[in-house]
Amino acid sequence: MNHLSIETSQNVEIEHKIASIGDRIGAQLIDYLIYFAYILFFIWLASTFDLFADSTLAFVFLLIPLFFYPLVMEIAYDGQTLGKMLLKIKVVRLDGMPVSISNYLIRWLFVITDIRLFSGVIAIITIAVNGKGQRWGDMAAGTTVVSLRNPISLSDTILYEIPQNYQMKFPEVAFLDISDIETIRDVQKHVNKNAGNTEAINLAYKAKKAIEQKMGISTQMKASDFFKTIMKDYNFHNNQLNV
Repeated sequence: MNHLSIETSQNVEIEHKIASIGDRIGAQLIDYLIYFAYILFFIWLASTFDLFADSTLAFVFLLIPLFFYPLVMEIAYDGQTLGKMLLKIKVVRLDGMPVSISNYLIRWLFVITDIRLFSGVIAIITIAVNGKGQRWGDMAAGTTVVSLRNPISLSDTILYEIPQNYQMKFPEVAFLDISDIETIRDVQKHVNKNAGNTEAINLAYKAKKAIEQKMGISTQMKASDFFKTIMKDYNFHNNQLNV
């Protein structure tokens, strides 16, 4: 499986595994099964309750959900349809920024040429030769599809070991979201990998100031100690919410 390095907006390089063609085909087939189940349910519902006297109207109501399903699902579920969820793949942007509605819309508009025509052969060939796991729609949108099944360790996640009887230092972590914690994790990894590097030190300083600003606090703690504390506080805060 090929790998792809994506640079985030914080200038941190994250390596992803490009989703295999097999996974993408599998996800598409699962979505087709969902289409088929929906069609059967729709036919049963319409015939049982005699919902549509006009067959043209029935056909329109049948097709609209099927037509917009990939677009709506990817927008609502962060780049995943049900098929992608089950096979643990998702749409991401090559520049590391969050995928926008316009990105999803562009790649969806190319479905007809990439997948519907010639039964997906064009998409398969394009993905195979592109090197970044992109079909035409992805190239136009600046996106690709990556695998979420990377082998990871605790240090690669946002999880942090918390000592017994832990006391939160910054309850303001409640103002942070998962993307903030992931950014802290990535900055930490980048700084550790480039210890003593001026660029890495500046990045850590900027990230610390940005997190402090979002939390509405100011501290004299070193960036590395601050990040470790925030990770612990965030995990402790979430554990308390789930109790």
